Amino acid sequence: MHKKILFFISAISLVLGIGCSKPLLTVKETRLLLGTVVNITVNGETKRELEFAVNEAFGEIAYLETILSRYNKESDIYKINNLKNKTKPIKVHRETFELIKKSIELGKLSRGAFDITCLPILELWGFGNKAILKIPDEKRIKATLKNVGFDKIVLDEEKETVSFLNNSIKIDLGGIAKGYAVDRAIAVLRKRGIKSAIVDAGGDLYCLGGKVNNLVWSVGIQHPRDRKKLVSKIELNDKAVATSGDYERFVIIEEKKYSHIVNPKTGYPIEGVPMSVTIIAKDCTTADALSTAIFVLGAERGLKLLNSLQDTSGIIISRSNPDGYIVDLTDDLNGKINFKF
Repeated sequence: MHKKILFFISAISLVLGIGCSKPLLTVKETRLLLGTVVNITVNGETKRELEFAVNEAFGEIAYLETILSRYNKESDIYKINNLKNKTKPIKVHRETFELIKKSIELGKLSRGAFDITCLPILELWGFGNKAILKIPDEKRIKATLKNVGFDKIVLDEEKETVSFLNNSIKIDLGGIAKGYAVDRAIAVLRKRGIKSAIVDAGGDLYCLGGKVNNLVWSVGIQHPRDRKKLVSKIELNDKAVATSGDYERFVIIEEKKYSHIVNPKTGYPIEGVPMSVTIIAKDCTTADALSTAIFVLGAERGLKLLNSLQDTSGIIISRSNPDGYIVDLTDDLNGKINFKF
């Protein structure tokens, strides 16, 4: 389904709100991790236990950053990407192996729209350590695409090793690591007996619980360039939300803006539509990856995929003309979410 709407140039971001009839103790903390702002909010009865749980959850995220960041020379990803012989299997941490395996599964599910081997293309477009002044020529893009494809990753489940089919393959877990870290942090909170919490890593978040002592977690959908204005609001109960947008990261080449989301098939950044994709799923790992995949697929193919999945919903905002936008919703959201501009 789609609705044509008019509003200022904008995109989706997320704002949290809670309301409750019987107050609980609340502990909130913010730290800089995974290259973004991570917020954890928990509710319960004992402040000391809440603080301990929050600190342990942050510890889990910090640990994951040390093994998953492609910039940390001690991480699994940095070591894999910088091996002289990448065809030789390398032992990695269980979490790294698990996430690479999940990334491949989601790559297959999206028919290649999500692909963690896109790093060579991203670097070609200036999303690595070097800025570029000119648009990459088509020959270089085609040559680089030969080194893109999750089918070039070899996993050994028994030994938990990773290798590549050639030495030019590189991987980047930036499109899924935040969601995975959120899920792991939520698992820590659950283990500590927390029944009501939100873990938010730069807009990728999970709402744990939902109606503990009549408390309701609410996620608002905002104008990204007018953060004081909500266009919709949804209540979540043990669900994850993740958003990808063309406004998040970009480079400017020859006075034109290019999004960091590239099409793994063409090697070019996505332009025009959609403008943003928000995914609601049962886990944040899936929501994070699918928000990128649906952005690449576009509204029509994206909705077809989302509607075929259980426990997965989507909101896609696309530009229809200079002043208007189209909001596409998955079937399950039809009649359940309204937009007011």
